[in-house]
Order: sequence, then structure tokens, then C-alpha cells
Amino acid sequence: MSTLRSVLNFFGFSVCHQIPSKTYSAFGVPICFCARCLGIYTAFFLVFTYYFGIKRAILGKHANNALPRGYYLFSFGLVVLMPLDVLFQAIGLYHSNTMRLITGLLFGFGMAQIILMLYVDIFRSGTKKVRQAIFSRLEFLIQLISIVFIACIILFQNDYILFGTSILAVLGLVMLGIVVHLIAFAIFSEFILKKKITRVSVPLFILAVVFVMGELAFLYFLHKTLV
Repeated sequence: MSTLRSVLNFFGFSVCHQIPSKTYSAFGVPICFCARCLGIYTAFFLVFTYYFGIKRAILGKHANNALPRGYYLFSFGLVVLMPLDVLFQAIGLYHSNTMRLITGLLFGFGMAQIILMLYVDIFRSGTKKVRQAIFSRLEFLIQLISIVFIACIILFQNDYILFGTSILAVLGLVMLGIVVHLIAFAIFSEFILKKKITRVSVPLFILAVVFVMGELAFLYFLHKTLV
């Protein structure tokens, strides 16, 4: 348990302030993410796991009809809620870890939709100009309900649930880094190298993993030096 906790803290300390008063505790020890970061990266884990692990790898589904624009506007609205919460808590209107968690979850969910929209657009196969859908309306709704469900069980503040969720959040952080780097590599290749990438190869994926781990290690030691 102590070894696993140390590994989780490495990832958490790289990107999170880990202020005890803003962090849930499991087994008497603060977990690796504050309430807000826990929500953000857990949401990324849920959305990315469904899209890459279930929808594509297991079901093999690739929708071609774009979701209505309102869904993406709704996702953007969810993203905006978190900065508002940060502002309101910073000026002292209220102080609530529950709101940090909830707005973090909604931010992660909304931002994941936007990032995946860009990912699908960049790595779409063929020459079709029609933007592929990420999820169907039903899938979108199910994921949103799942986010609400996750918020409810986290708020029970059970030690096992909190510790388990922190593991999922770490995985979500790594997945986010990989997806963002794949997008960045594809954009760099198209506009700088003048070579369009339409699929993710194994070497490209490994390169993204190496970059993510290297950057997290750099952020960890930088944070450690500053603190």
C-alpha cells in the first residue's frame, strides 16, 4: 500500500498543489489529488476509457453523424463552471470541497468531449470532410449520468472508494497527456513536416508515453524544488 501510495503521489504532486484542507483523505492520509483535480482526471478517465477501450476497441464503432452543435456548446458550458467556482471561492463567497469535486468532474467531462472532437477530426480516416461524431446522444447522456453517479459515491468519502478513485484519476491524467501529445504530434507533422498523420501507430503512441512521463517527472522535481 505504501509503495502504491508513493507512486500515486508522484503523479499527483506533479500537477496538483495537494493542500490538505482541499484534499480528501483515505485511511487517515490525504490522497494524491485535491478535490478539484480528483474530479477533473477521474472524468477524463471515464470518457477516454469508454471511447478508446469500449466504443472503439471492443465494439469497434465509429459514428459518422456529428452530434448537434448544442451538445458541444453544453460541454463548453460545463468547462466554464469550474473557473467560476475558482473565482467565487477565491473571493470568499463560499468554501466547499464538494463544489470543487463537482465542478472538476463537469470540467473534465466537458473538456474531454472537446479534446476528443479534435482528436477524431485529426485522425479521421479517408478524405471525408464531415466531422465524425464522438458519441451518440444516448452515449453522451449515459456518460453524463455516470459522472453524476461518481460524484455521489465519492461524496460518501469511503476510504476504499477515495483511494480507488485516486488510482483512476492518475490513469486519467496519463491518458489525457497521451491524447494531447498525439494531437500535438499530428499537428506538428502536418504543418511543419508537411506530412499528414491519419492513424496512431505503435511508435507514435510510445513516443507520446515517453514525452508524458518525462514531462511529469520534470514537473515533479520542479514542484519539489519550489516547495
